[in-house]
Amino acid sequence: MLFVSVPPRIDNSLASRSNLSVIVDRSIAIDCPVTGIPQPDIVWTKDGQQLATNQNDDIRVVSRGQRLEVNSADLNDAGKYKCVAKNAAGFVERNFQLHVWGELNCDVKCVKGVYII
Repeated sequence: MLFVSVPPRIDNSLASRSNLSVIVDRSIAIDCPVTGIPQPDIVWTKDGQQLATNQNDDIRVVSRGQRLEVNSADLNDAGKYKCVAKNAAGFVERNFQLHVWGELNCDVKCVKGVYII
């Protein structure tokens, strides 16, 4: 019997753009479609720290790891995300920069994002 291993490959035509933006309280999905034989294991990191799979409802990994969903984004969700796919034949990774845009909350008088004391 012959076993064939194919290194993981990310389909860039279906993957999300590398530079993404979302508005506070909105949702966004980051797609990292991966193929390979055997089926690659996919791990997501944020700012170099591995994300626990479905640790909360705000950030979820779905579709066998090929999609990261950020629900009701807040400013803390901004950062550098990485999709890493590995199998016996190798690995591949892709970086995504997520920007979260929102209003500046001012406890003091605020003009154009600058605090005035």
